[in-house]
Amino acid sequence: MTFPTEIEQLILSNLPLNASIDLLHTLVNSDSEISWQDTLKRNVTTCLRVFCSKADVHNANIAGQPFHQHSVFVNSPEFQQLAEISAISPFENSSVEIVASVQNYHQYIHQITAVFPPPNTISLYTVLCGPVPGKSLAHSENIAKLNISSISADELNTFKPFLNNLTGLTYLHVNIDYSERANRPSFVPIRLPNLVSLEISAFANCEDIIYPLAACSPKLTSVSLKLFENGQISMNRLLAAMESSSLENLTIESVEDDDHRLVSVVWTPDETSLLKLANLHHLHISGFVFPPRLEFLNHLSCLESVSLTSTRDPDALRNLDCSTIIALAITHPNRNLIQIELKHVGVFSNDLDHLSHFPALQTLSIDSVVLNQKFDLCFLKNLISLDLVVRSDVTTADFYNPIPYVLWPPHVKDVNLTFISSDERVKRHSLQAMLPKVTHNRLPSSVQNLKLMLETESRIGKESIFHRQELNVNSLLNMLLPIRLKSLTITGLDRYFPQWSWWNEKFLINTKELELPPSLVNLEVRNAFIQDKLVLPKLKRLAIYNSFFCDQELFHSHLHKSNKLIVLNCCLDQSVQEAEAFLSKLAPQRVQKPPEQIFLRRANRSIFLINGSSTPTLTM
Repeated sequence: MTFPTEIEQLILSNLPLNASIDLLHTLVNSDSEISWQDTLKRNVTTCLRVFCSKADVHNANIAGQPFHQHSVFVNSPEFQQLAEISAISPFENSSVEIVASVQNYHQYIHQITAVFPPPNTISLYTVLCGPVPGKSLAHSENIAKLNISSISADELNTFKPFLNNLTGLTYLHVNIDYSERANRPSFVPIRLPNLVSLEISAFANCEDIIYPLAACSPKLTSVSLKLFENGQISMNRLLAAMESSSLENLTIESVEDDDHRLVSVVWTPDETSLLKLANLHHLHISGFVFPPRLEFLNHLSCLESVSLTSTRDPDALRNLDCSTIIALAITHPNRNLIQIELKHVGVFSNDLDHLSHFPALQTLSIDSVVLNQKFDLCFLKNLISLDLVVRSDVTTADFYNPIPYVLWPPHVKDVNLTFISSDERVKRHSLQAMLPKVTHNRLPSSVQNLKLMLETESRIGKESIFHRQELNVNSLLNMLLPIRLKSLTITGLDRYFPQWSWWNEKFLINTKELELPPSLVNLEVRNAFIQDKLVLPKLKRLAIYNSFFCDQELFHSHLHKSNKLIVLNCCLDQSVQEAEAFLSKLAPQRVQKPPEQIFLRRANRSIFLINGSSTPTLTM
């Protein structure tokens, strides 16, 4: 008896399903001693998805479980071959996915379990509409996973007794469709003693479904809620309902509707809820109503990742006040935490010192760090990814509170920084005051990917930024750029384009004044003057958006031969012939449209809007 080599196993694993079934059928019916049967059986059953009818294919496509290359119909020749194979060499310890309505499931399940009898298990994807035949699901003891992709709240209440018969169920996904409730909510208990993973998509008013399901099993380790429309859900009530104290993953996602409404997740941590989360590894909540202090993190010593997104509209952050800013208030060390994301909420920069209690932290994302007294992250020795939105502080009238210098993490690799001035009418809150401080210390040489963006929330006084001769943005950014950078995306102020920026004759970014590291492989520039040559011998992709070409020297740059060049929504102050000649250097691969003339009335002149992309052969 011979066994497949590694190369043969690779070939077998890449065979189409029908070819694998044909080969397996041939082997089990032959006297050959070649024993590839186990490998082929494993390949056939690993992703096998059995459909009962073509109508089930339509429902499955809607539910995101399409008919793929490992799918068969019950009445297909391939499934008949599987039945013949099973009669000679039974399948063992397999898990087969069945996609069917409940009615089709009852019609065909005996035919399927004849091929895959116990202890083989079933993963059932179904749409529940109409009554369930009989008093229980056939072969319910074999169903290990159940995905109900479409059901109304009233239908699920009717289906609850059938759920109680699924004693072997370990995974349950329920998607509640929107419908008017014909019946009163029914808080009927549900018992699924072996359930480990629970996923619910529902509306916040489906409390008679959410809370009984949360209380259905003492073995739950993963709970995911996806909530629609508006309303409120209480974390304390949800956790109090749970029997399980071994929860490892908790995800609550609040989906914004067309009217920008969100379900609010309210949590004032108490002793009971914190005990239920004692073993929690991952906490992800969107629509979170932030408490003034994040003290509950002190009690979650097993936590590895936390992502909290506020219900607050991001536009509200444009008007910072004390209610927008929270205190981290971390006092207990956690050596397991590697990821923190705080969105739509503000944190004072001097409060970042509390992160020293998380020495293993690798990813940090905060979308509002308000400059205040101190800004030190150099103690985060293991940080790899840093994503910060840095804002000037308008919450205090203390003009003697100096803007701090920034101390960067020493080994970070991916950095995304957005600098936002709050009020350009007040020098202290302007980019002119912020940038010299935040760019004073160069990013560490470990940084390979960098994104920089400049913004202002000042509606009055913004135009004056373009006229400030003392605001030398390019020199300040040069101080920040690391020496071994491979990818750089840099974005200047994005309003007043294309007419206004050129009419002001001032962009904050100018490629001629930037000292770009020669190690760059990818460069993306937005809202800038494009001037002079680029000397970047390793550059393979150059993308320019919403910018103004002062000359055509870019095409005489010293770049890599295979450089990919993209130019979108850019302007050229030349004649139409020169504009067409400029575009011809981007052709013939793809040009979106010919030059579009734009007349600037105030300046009494015309410019041309150009769009194109290609892989040109540029000067080496």
